[in-house]
Amino acid sequence: MRIFAGRCAGVALLFFACLVPVPAQAVLDNRDRGPSLTAANFSLRITNAGIIGNAFLDIGLSFDPSFEFPKGSGHEALNYAALWVGAVNPEGETHVSGGPLLEFRPTLDPEGRVRIADWGRLGVQRFVDDDGDGRVDEEILNGRDDDGDGEVDEDLGMFSQQVAGADYVDDRPEAVQYVYKNGEIHHPLGLSVHQEA
Repeated sequence: MRIFAGRCAGVALLFFACLVPVPAQAVLDNRDRGPSLTAANFSLRITNAGIIGNAFLDIGLSFDPSFEFPKGSGHEALNYAALWVGAVNPEGETHVSGGPLLEFRPTLDPEGRVRIADWGRLGVQRFVDDDGDGRVDEEILNGRDDDGDGEVDEDLGMFSQQVAGADYVDDRPEAVQYVYKNGEIHHPLGLSVHQEA
C-alpha cells in the first residue's frame, strides 16, 4: 500500500510541476539551417543577435555558411561580423554591448525572429504607397503593424532583391546574468536595435 501511495504522490507532484509556468525565453536565430540572404549568387547568414555570418560554427551550433560565394561552393568570404556599441556612463565607466558573446538578444516577442522579405511580394515597392493610406514606406520588416492599419509589413519600400530584418536589445536577463570566465558581467546600455541587411 505504501508503494502505491508513493507512486500516486510522485505522479501528483509531476502533474503539478507541469502546471507551473516556465519563464519564456527569447528565441535566438543562431542554430543550424537558420535565416540567410540567398537572392544573389551568395549565401549570407543573418541572426537576431547583432551578428552577420556564422560565429557559431566552431562551437557546433550551426554549420550554415557565413558568407559563401559563389553559393554552394564552400568558399567563405567572411567569418562573421558583429555589432559592438560602447559608451561612457556619467560615473566615467566604459560599458560595451555586442559581439558573439550574445549580449544582444531578441525580446520575448514571438515576432522577434529574423524575417526575410523577397522582391516581388506585395507591399515592397520603394517610394510607393503600397497600402493606399497616404503614407509611403512607413513599415519596417518586423512582423508588426507599425502604422496601425491592421496590416503587417505591407508598405516596406525594399532597397534590394531580398531583405532580412531583426530586432534585438542588450538588456535581456540571459545576457545580464551571464558571468564571463574572467568574472566580468555585462552592463547593458539599454539599447534597442532594428537591423536590416
